[in-house]
Amino acid sequence: MPLHDNSLTMWDRYYASDSGSWFFAKMIHWGREVYFGQLFARRVQRFGGDASSYLELGVGTAQTLTRLQRMTNASCTGIEKTPRAYELGKALAPNCTLVLGDALALPFPDASFDVIYSLGLFEHFEPQEQLKLLSEQARVARKRILIEVPTRSPHMLSIMWFNRVIRKRKGVWADDELFSRSHFRSKFPGLSFQYYFDWASGAMTCWFVLKPEDVKAFISGRS
Repeated sequence: MPLHDNSLTMWDRYYASDSGSWFFAKMIHWGREVYFGQLFARRVQRFGGDASSYLELGVGTAQTLTRLQRMTNASCTGIEKTPRAYELGKALAPNCTLVLGDALALPFPDASFDVIYSLGLFEHFEPQEQLKLLSEQARVARKRILIEVPTRSPHMLSIMWFNRVIRKRKGVWADDELFSRSHFRSKFPGLSFQYYFDWASGAMTCWFVLKPEDVKAFISGRS
């Protein structure tokens, strides 16, 4: 049985709330998209280093990508599997390239982008899918791979437990895998990475920064 609900149905329902709720539009929109979109764009620019091209996996409505493009004037591409989010993103980010596709089978040649990053995506995949996701990113990235995920803090553990056990929910904010430095190391022993705890996110997220060549060596060593 899958550990996480990463289905198109779940994501379509998630993005459908963009236009259906006043509370979502006024409050959650500001927090999830405006504040975090700007914050995460700055983080990507900082952790990614010198870059002229970016690819965001699971780009959603492209809130971070379009801000990153304005900040850097770089070539910015996003890939999204949910048609509803893809259409919203195209309307919001006209200066970015959005592709409807699967992050587990990236439709790009090797070494196509300086930096590949994902925001709140990695935690929704099963263990073997995470390895495939790492492998695909290492194939397509030239310089850096950035993974932003929810952290194993007490309040995040409480939120997940409440939504999963009390509200009987699945998917986002319910069955997300929560990460720490030690948890990532135990999942991928021997893989080199840099770790950053993001206090500005309300202590809800952390970042893992990897080099494509290190990921390739790790994947090769598992064969």
